[in-house]
Amino acid sequence: MKSILIIFFFLYPALFANAQKKEKKIQFASLTGISFIAGENSNNMGIQTVNGIRFKKSWIIGLGLAYDPYQVPSIPVFLELWKYLGQKNYSPFMYADAGRNITMHSSRYPSGNVYESYHFTAANYVEAGIGISKSFTKKTKVFLSAGYSSKQFNYDMTSKYIFYYYPSSGNNSYHYAYTFQRLAIKLGIEL
Repeated sequence: MKSILIIFFFLYPALFANAQKKEKKIQFASLTGISFIAGENSNNMGIQTVNGIRFKKSWIIGLGLAYDPYQVPSIPVFLELWKYLGQKNYSPFMYADAGRNITMHSSRYPSGNVYESYHFTAANYVEAGIGISKSFTKKTKVFLSAGYSSKQFNYDMTSKYIFYYYPSSGNNSYHYAYTFQRLAIKLGIEL
């Protein structure tokens, strides 16, 4: 049930995209797709949606939201800039994303116990790539892209220790920062 709700959340904006008959200079654009993420440590499938505006027929800028399960589940929130390099039935494009990676709770890193506690912080998220899109109608396209993705993961761990022979205790704090560099292949639809 949780998976169905997540999929519905990402597909909802794409299903009800603006489909006006009159051509406008600025239009609503929705890019929704699934991604295959491959890196040194593992391979995973993710999902993302970007909703924004199309202007000058070849530019799209929008706010994106994704579910990225690679290594540590997270929700990247980012700004995407998309540029078509032509206006034909098959059109190449390039894109770039930049934003923040918000870590979700993972059973690998418990929220805390008597001796350890973890505090996750938002970190950087970037992605850039190229692709090709195929037009099916004037407003609907399917795209395939490949790009480089970098997701950071940060947390602080506080470890408590107790001296059994002395009536005292203390804390040790450690900061951990990881960068996951991956290949991201996406298949999706633009409305």
